[in-house]
Amino acid sequence: MLEPRFIGGLPKLFISSLALGALCLSTGCATNPATGRSQLSLYNEAQEIQIGQSTDPQIVQQYGLYDDPELAAYVERVGKDLATKSERPDLPWTFRVLNDPVINAFALPGGYIYVTRGILGHMGSEAELAAVLGHEIGHVTARHGVNRMSKAQLAGVGLGLGSILAPELARSVGGLAQQGMQLLFLKYSRDDERQADSLGFRYVDRTGYTPEAFVDMFSMLSASSRGSEGSRLPGYLLTHPEPEQRLLAARSRLTEMPPEALQRPWKRDPFMDRLDGLPYGADPDEGFFVESAFVHPGLGLRIELPDGWTGHNQKDAVVAVSPNNDALFQLSPVQERSVDDAARAFYGNQSISVRSSWSDEDPNIPLRATQVFSADSGKILGAAGFVEAGNGVLRLVAISKAERWSSNEDSLERTLRSVSKLDDPRYRNLKKMKISLVRVPKDMSIEEFDRRYPSSIDMEQLALLNQVEPGELLKAGARAKRVTGFDPGPQTGVKLPRNP
Repeated sequence: MLEPRFIGGLPKLFISSLALGALCLSTGCATNPATGRSQLSLYNEAQEIQIGQSTDPQIVQQYGLYDDPELAAYVERVGKDLATKSERPDLPWTFRVLNDPVINAFALPGGYIYVTRGILGHMGSEAELAAVLGHEIGHVTARHGVNRMSKAQLAGVGLGLGSILAPELARSVGGLAQQGMQLLFLKYSRDDERQADSLGFRYVDRTGYTPEAFVDMFSMLSASSRGSEGSRLPGYLLTHPEPEQRLLAARSRLTEMPPEALQRPWKRDPFMDRLDGLPYGADPDEGFFVESAFVHPGLGLRIELPDGWTGHNQKDAVVAVSPNNDALFQLSPVQERSVDDAARAFYGNQSISVRSSWSDEDPNIPLRATQVFSADSGKILGAAGFVEAGNGVLRLVAISKAERWSSNEDSLERTLRSVSKLDDPRYRNLKKMKISLVRVPKDMSIEEFDRRYPSSIDMEQLALLNQVEPGELLKAGARAKRVTGFDPGPQTGVKLPRNP
């Protein structure tokens, strides 16, 4: 898929108790349904639900749902069992599985919870699924999302790079939906995380799962890669900080639980049954990142991204963001069927003012109709070009805040000029990887398991997938995961992006 990730952080807003009281009088406070305490909120429950309802179609459109009705129904059943045990059982709770390889789960205000196929593939039981869903339900019941949005609004900060660099893009999405989308890329506070963990424990306990599942999940998240290159979404560790501290807190909570709670079921087999055949990693048919390059075998294109930029592959666009969040590159398909028509449509936009043309276009570069432009009353400078690929036309746009243009111009121009045809035979006929389950015949290390049942991924990833440390034994009779499908061989030098 073609998928962007915007990483936006909010400056911390320190408010004393007295100031918070005054703020509530002048703006608005609500009672936290999960704690009973006063909480800053500029949104009532009806508006909170509307944010989720307005944003959900955008999530589905941009990130895509994993097409497995049985798995979707299973996740929904587990989630709703937990939600009915929460303080807000009457919200329109909705649970979805996104077709994304990144390890992630997130919640929107109003009761919309999402898990990726990437995080499901790294779990080993229904109890672990309940732990993740319970945590995300906790964010909703405690109204953390609308609280963050309220603080951001009062602090006067923008919620996303897209609205800063390209306001015309923000206007294409409804106001509440846009706010909900940008909410995905903000980190929760430490207090929010601790509270959601505590609430998740509460719901898992009430539903009858072993709370020990939290320890397994946090151990896996702590061991997982901190990057999410090539994914559609910000990784779990980027939006849910400090997993190591939360792991320690989870272990501490277990000591306070009655012994019989730790004897509750994990429900491993019902969950593992649904993982056999689950796709693993990126889909090569949708393009992927190799080091700093984005390659798309189907379209026959290769693009080099600047060093240090974060690239993301979404369903309808490839986006790269500068380390300082002050510049952006986007590759996306257009409706027009020719380069000339696409160029006229783009440069004819009233918000776009053409400044100059590239006079030295290289005939070896397939990019055409390249112009330097300004937008948003001169606040944004950029360059755009068009290329024929597949059966259509792609638009490449590189933009920067005007005051940062001189610092970013060279990187943006190199990226646009790097577009080239992908003729490398190594990228032909790449097969999708998938998870396959094996009943372990005897106690064996993960290394021995890999020798007997070879996988298409390296040992570090295989150990993470099976939630074991290198050298740790897999027990006889347990069901272990291997990854099959994509194995081009060492002579090709081609590797799909690692599943973070």
